[in-house]
Amino acid sequence: MKKLLLVIGLFMFCITGMQAQQNPCFGLKIVGGISNITNGDNSFSFKPSFGIGGTCRYTFSPNFAIQPEVLVSFKGAKDSYSHSLLNKDYDITFNATYLEIPILFKGIFGSNSIYAGPYFAFALNSEITIDIPVLGEQGVDDIAKSSEIGICAGYERYFTRNFSAEARFSYGFTEIFDITDNEVKDYVGTDFKNYSIIIGLNYYFK
Repeated sequence: MKKLLLVIGLFMFCITGMQAQQNPCFGLKIVGGISNITNGDNSFSFKPSFGIGGTCRYTFSPNFAIQPEVLVSFKGAKDSYSHSLLNKDYDITFNATYLEIPILFKGIFGSNSIYAGPYFAFALNSEITIDIPVLGEQGVDDIAKSSEIGICAGYERYFTRNFSAEARFSYGFTEIFDITDNEVKDYVGTDFKNYSIIIGLNYYFK
């Protein structure tokens, strides 16, 4: 909670400071795509993801802008593994809701822009479900760590002054699971990180 309040405070401070220098352009956005988790050696299978939020673009020159955003994102992953003792597969499903705050640095070239920047994410709720043969379905709530840091990059195309579409790739740098149960660790694994590919639609109020 302290981290969340600190980042939100820093976010508001940056917006207030930039607002004094530039006229901000506010907007709404909706995104959809696929998300997954990986630890480098193993990955789950992709799962549909989506999100909704707001954006605030500060244009400093015809070719450069800074764009903070606030998104509520629904992510997850799923997979099946073989149980060595039971000789059967078991299914794992991970679902999480995050409050994400990306800070994007945008290069603008006419109707096109490319961007990259860090994002800060805070888990609002999370759950992992393990469907184990014989034992049945086992669920663990609040399995995600409270915060996450990552990077995102993408391309945006403006169709009008108010409307644009974008494609974005995001990758987390920090471990997402907070697992204390060793038995769950054996089924799920450790050192997993989020990543996602999304397509978004933006509407700017100009």
